[in-house]
Amino acid sequence: MKTRSIIASLILLASAVVLADEVVLADDAPKVIKAEEARNHVDQKCDVTFKVRRTKHGVNRKTYFLDSREDFKSPENLGIQISEEMAAELKAKKGVGEPHTHYADKTIRVTGKVFLQEDRPYIRVESVDDIREVEQK
Repeated sequence: MKTRSIIASLILLASAVVLADEVVLADDAPKVIKAEEARNHVDQKCDVTFKVRRTKHGVNRKTYFLDSREDFKSPENLGIQISEEMAAELKAKKGVGEPHTHYADKTIRVTGKVFLQEDRPYIRVESVDDIREVEQK
C-alpha cells in the first residue's frame, strides 16, 4: 500500500510540474495587437500584423526599416527594424532579398518586444522566425 501511495504522490507531483510549466509558457505568449496600439505596449512581447506602407535602408545605421504608416513620424506608426546581419540571415534561410524592397507593400506578421527609440515604437527582428509574410485576403 505504501508503494502505491508514493507512486500516486509522484504522479501528482509530476502532473503539477507539467501544468505549472504550461502556465508559464502561456504567460510567455506574445500579446496580439494592432500596429497603432504598439505605443501602449512598450517592453511587452507582441505579435502584430500589418501592411508595410513605407520602407528604407538606413545605410549609416546598417538597418532596414519597415513602417506601418506612410508617415513614419505618425504617432500610430510602428517601425520594424532589421539589422544588416539579420537581413543576411533572412536571405540565407528564407531567400529574402533586400528587406526594404522584398517586404514593400506586403502584409507581414512580426513578433518581438516593443521599444521606444526617438519616442517612436519599434520591434527589432532578432530571429528569422520573428517575421513572416501573410497572404492578403
